[in-house]
Amino acid sequence: MSISSADVLRLVDELKPNDIDQETKLTWLKDVELHLRTQLVSNYPAYADTCGIDELCVLPPYHELYRWYIEAMIDDANGETAKYNNSAAKY
Repeated sequence: MSISSADVLRLVDELKPNDIDQETKLTWLKDVELHLRTQLVSNYPAYADTCGIDELCVLPPYHELYRWYIEAMIDDANGETAKYNNSAAKY
């Protein structure tokens, strides 16, 4: 069972109302996905076959990391250091 970018962004917007545009949040999501793919594929080559091009690689129950990453980026953009630290620690 994979999770989509739209699913992640919908969840973030439900749980953490914000004024950040969807394009920016999608860019952040793509950035973290690229980082994860780079780390996973370079360290675990067999993992490369499990990721589709248009889906996120990290599957439940670990997919929550996407939510926490986007929430941390929202907090950072809003200059909310304490909230950023909390979200980043959960990420």
